[in-house]
Amino acid sequence: MEDSSSRELFSARDYQERYDEAFDAFYKAAWSNEQQEMSFYYLAAIAFRRGDHEEALELVEKGLIKNMHNIKARGLKALILAR
Repeated sequence: MEDSSSRELFSARDYQERYDEAFDAFYKAAWSNEQQEMSFYYLAAIAFRRGDHEEALELVEKGLIKNMHNIKARGLKALILAR
């Protein structure tokens, strides 16, 4: 999954509130080393929307392992911790 197509998939599924389908797609993409950072960020965002803050925190942490400088992931982590 390319980064731009992944964002488009997430946006489409998010808009349609098809979170389970988006979650499955990003989970599969997380198997690819190149896609892990982005996949874990979107997985965390979906988990957060579902209200599963513990899972969201675990997933965003996995993404931050790949790139601790990801400002979006750091912001999401701050939001999760504030809840």
